[in-house]
Amino acid sequence: MMKHLCSLPVFNVMAALCFLPAFLHTAFLYADKTADALLEEQARKGFAWFCKYREETTGLILDRGPNSLEADNRTTLSSIAACGYHLSFLPQAVRLGWVEKEEARRQTRTLLTFVWEHFEHDRGFFCRFYELRSGKPVPEGEFHVLDTAVFLNGAIVAAVYFGGEINNLADQLLDRVEWTTVVMPTSDNRPVLATMIKDGKARDPMDERSSGALMAYMLAIGSKTHSIDPELWYNTRCLSGRVGRFDVLNPRTPLFFSHCSLAWQDLTDFQDRDGIDWEEKAKTAAQANREYCRLLGGKFQTYHIANGGWWGITSGDAPGGHVEQCLDETVDGTVWPLGALATVTWIPETVRADIVAWNKSASWKKVNGPYGLSPFNQDQEWIGSDLIAVDVGRFLLSWANWKEKTIKDLWRKHPVAQNAEKRLHFEKRRPVK
Repeated sequence: MMKHLCSLPVFNVMAALCFLPAFLHTAFLYADKTADALLEEQARKGFAWFCKYREETTGLILDRGPNSLEADNRTTLSSIAACGYHLSFLPQAVRLGWVEKEEARRQTRTLLTFVWEHFEHDRGFFCRFYELRSGKPVPEGEFHVLDTAVFLNGAIVAAVYFGGEINNLADQLLDRVEWTTVVMPTSDNRPVLATMIKDGKARDPMDERSSGALMAYMLAIGSKTHSIDPELWYNTRCLSGRVGRFDVLNPRTPLFFSHCSLAWQDLTDFQDRDGIDWEEKAKTAAQANREYCRLLGGKFQTYHIANGGWWGITSGDAPGGHVEQCLDETVDGTVWPLGALATVTWIPETVRADIVAWNKSASWKKVNGPYGLSPFNQDQEWIGSDLIAVDVGRFLLSWANWKEKTIKDLWRKHPVAQNAEKRLHFEKRRPVK
């Protein structure tokens, strides 16, 4: 700007200098917002990923796709959870002007209609993977309760935002799910929800109380047609453990299980009957995950503070293939940056500081592809070639909720959500003595 000022006539220079304080103030504000700009850039890239890997005729979303503009080695598998995340984020994309509302409505209608008319299901539950263009399920014979829950949460958000025909389609899908038929006993005869249906039978009891499980229990308890007893939620086990300085719920599960349900449910200042504060537990899990990486900085270059202090240990692609990574002896220096960024709802200032540090590191240009940050392992000189829809989706929803609580506010306006909240009667957080 100063170069241009020097070329102006004197009277114009004096006039321009009047605006210099405002210019400097704007520049100062921009410096403060650098972290926010980086986060928005990742969100724009993530949404672009969903747009690229959406099949136009069916509305289905690929389960995974290359983080590259040139690569064309796409699989043809869609995941039902990927579709749920896309449905959930579209209202925020409209609000930001990234897509026109009528186009978002059309995409939503195409997807819900195709799923309703063409998807094979068992009692309303869906398989994890379907062929992108035909909608035929992968021949594995398993119908997944949790993946179905992600999709239905997306349908709820869409129903509230668009109303009309979209609301009717969502109601049909929600009302068809027979939650009562997937109640099963644990080994000590506690009735809980099953994780899946295989060969027509409910299998694998969902008996660990977690944010991941909560999204299925909330839908089942709030169902208008096949609701379950709220006591089933309290039949689940609370498993806690120490990770460094932190008391973490389910420390042996990947990070996403600590916050994925809270993309839709807003439990701020609430706790369940046993005193578990879900928002606080999500925060603690994020803090513990970050600290764990810091402690291993001397062993793995990926996590070293001098290399940017990258963190985010969860499930995803790794040098040896897809893994379910926990905070234990199996950690090998792999990091999933989008998993860390998806905690922005709970530790925003930490995430904002970290993404600025990452941006200044040597790894940033190597792992920041056209659709966002790839998983990587600096010690093994490995960078993931693909991004996975659920990882991108979890970050997008968390970012949207941090900015405006978009998804949470829409979700809780739906009758199923309101019924679930009423029947579970979570309590206001008890004051710390």
